[in-house]
Amino acid sequence: MRPAEFELLRPHGRAELDAILARPDADTYWLAGGQALLKDMRQRLLSPKRLVDISGLAELDYIRAQGDVLEIGAITRLATLAADAAVRRHCPALAAAAAAVGDVQIRNRATVGGNLCTGGGADVAVALLAAGAEIVVAGAGQQHRRQLADFLAGETAGNRGELIVAIRVPAAPASGFVKFSRRAADPGIVSAAATLGTRPGLAFGGVHGHVVAPPADALPALEPGSAALRTALEAFAGELDPPDTPHASAAYRRRILPVIADRAVRAAAGAA
Repeated sequence: MRPAEFELLRPHGRAELDAILARPDADTYWLAGGQALLKDMRQRLLSPKRLVDISGLAELDYIRAQGDVLEIGAITRLATLAADAAVRRHCPALAAAAAAVGDVQIRNRATVGGNLCTGGGADVAVALLAAGAEIVVAGAGQQHRRQLADFLAGETAGNRGELIVAIRVPAAPASGFVKFSRRAADPGIVSAAATLGTRPGLAFGGVHGHVVAPPADALPALEPGSAALRTALEAFAGELDPPDTPHASAAYRRRILPVIADRAVRAAAGAA
């Protein structure tokens, strides 16, 4: 199937991008890597009237340190994240999650900002949420920061009127990511990321409509093999609404969530 007819815009710099942002339109979608968006358009699941191709904006493609925070431009490719030495030191879970997305061809096109907009199975979003990341969002004449957790809970693919331009990641050297899937390139049945240290965190993909994290006050210490942690996660899993698919039932996803979480905690402890 072919996508419906649409208008294509290609801004050549930040000034042109800001001019587009100044005219918010509910029928405008952003195109960077296009790995998820174009597939949905071909299947007529989405039919935007206007597509803005930001893949050529070099000013949104970078990785740079700002104190103890690593800032990543929104159109940075996942292959770049997976291979970057600074990312591996700063947040090993993020590098591992980027390396787990699809195959080589997909990672060479897919972007970090785009991955955040792909719903409940976004691997990179799992690692970023566990690390306590925030996003930098540009809108009509303004730019501001938002907690990633708030964005994931309220937005899905096709976020219009605003554009993610950067992601800010606190230092998480003791972090790990694990994805359980049928095949390496498949979407995860359940994925988990854990961050240890002064800012512990745990997040999951594949178990709800969006990437989720248990409330910090509902979790005991993140320790490998912890019976208390398993009990808390079993209770948390019971509150979720996992997808029920031919590949894995909702009950199965709930059942293995604590197991995948323990693997992620062990990976984080190994990174430490």
